[in-house]
Amino acid sequence: LELNPTDPYTWYYKGYVLYRMRQPTHALPCLDRSLSLQPDAPAVLNHKAFCLENLERYDEAVGCYRRSLKHRPADLATRDHLANALHQSKAYTEALAEVDKTLKLSPRRVRTLEHRAEILRAMKLWKRAEAAFTDLVREAPNQFNGWVSRGTINHRLGNLDSAIECLRQAVR
Repeated sequence: LELNPTDPYTWYYKGYVLYRMRQPTHALPCLDRSLSLQPDAPAVLNHKAFCLENLERYDEAVGCYRRSLKHRPADLATRDHLANALHQSKAYTEALAEVDKTLKLSPRRVRTLEHRAEILRAMKLWKRAEAAFTDLVREAPNQFNGWVSRGTINHRLGNLDSAIECLRQAVR
């Protein structure tokens, strides 16, 4: 930083390295400094949000992801992270809406299909969650957690034969 303290990338990279070293509290001031020099830089906003999520400051992370998406609205990874932060803050309806936006852009995205199913399960919407896990394992047949979750939900719904078959698929 002695070389050029007004360079936003220098601050960003220092914050990035601190984040990667699992020091989000120390990374945040560097990322904030970078943003003060280059407002609304998507990569910096995303890494700031990662730090905030690590510190369980989900509402602030959501704000960073939303700012980032204003500049790159089709960024699927940022959309997934936004949905995750909303999910973690128990804003399930908003998280589900974000996941559905991502699936409109990329209907077969396995990570997003899994997240949708997990949110529906957290909402205790068992039939919709079971259908979402079905979509997931249809797209990713070797997805162990998808089969186990689908089996568990089928058991909860009283569909024992289906539950057993799902668990068989999980271990095949």
